[in-house]
Amino acid sequence: MNVLIPCAGIGSRLGHFTKNFNKAMIQVGSKPVISHIIENYPITTKFIIALGYKGSHIKEFLSLAYPKRKFKFVFVSNFDGPGSGLTHTLRKCSKFINGSFIFHANDSLILKNNYIKNLKKDTIILSNKSSDSIRYRTASIKKKFISKLFDKKNFQIKNVYNYIGVSFIKDHKYFLKSINNDNHNLGEVSYFLNLISNKKKINFKITNSWFDIGDTNDYRRVNNQYMGINILPKNDQGIFFLQNKVYKFFTNPKIIQKRYNRSIDLKNIVPKIFKKKNIFILIILLKERF
Repeated sequence: MNVLIPCAGIGSRLGHFTKNFNKAMIQVGSKPVISHIIENYPITTKFIIALGYKGSHIKEFLSLAYPKRKFKFVFVSNFDGPGSGLTHTLRKCSKFINGSFIFHANDSLILKNNYIKNLKKDTIILSNKSSDSIRYRTASIKKKFISKLFDKKNFQIKNVYNYIGVSFIKDHKYFLKSINNDNHNLGEVSYFLNLISNKKKINFKITNSWFDIGDTNDYRRVNNQYMGINILPKNDQGIFFLQNKVYKFFTNPKIIQKRYNRSIDLKNIVPKIFKKKNIFILIILLKERF
């Protein structure tokens, strides 16, 4: 299985939450968003991760936390301003797209992974929550297939479903052609619009466990799912629990260096601490699982 996760953008909808973090690294419960997404897929999955804003944070964290996972990191230098956007990001990833794959937006969190089963044909994942055609792209259904895709409107459309930014692309060559011809920054949607215009069938699946992490209200709602975990995330650091390790993530490298120096001075008194070359993350090894 191949999965492409675009993480280049600045996440402006989240305001202060992404001042020091990429959107994919903000905390949901005991993990960053990117961990929730990656852990929804089998261990054999190959990931293409497009990096831009605060991209080095993501690369370092994933390399440390998931050494057995397969990642291809693609850096996108133009991630904000003129010429940037999802289509530009996908074009940068194009040479690594060599087969069918799942497109998964980095702010789309699905708590149950039933959507990945039996994906053999072009498929769009929809939400059964109340549709909102002002905030999201939407889709209409006819005879068990997608009949139309709508861009965001300034009014509400009836009898449609929210498209959640997760889809299965069967024909990667046609996808790349669609991306190269996209002059409207439609991203992966350009592929499906071309299929519809050529009267090709597009399957769909509906999920009832989707949260839009790019929206501040939905972000707060999904955190309510993890109320039992007593963590108070800060705007410049995070505490992530994965397996039997605690990952202390800091956006200020000076803090990391001070903590590391302290662990050397207090050897055998405090837990052993490791730091990477770029000193963005501390790993404290634990004797017991949380």
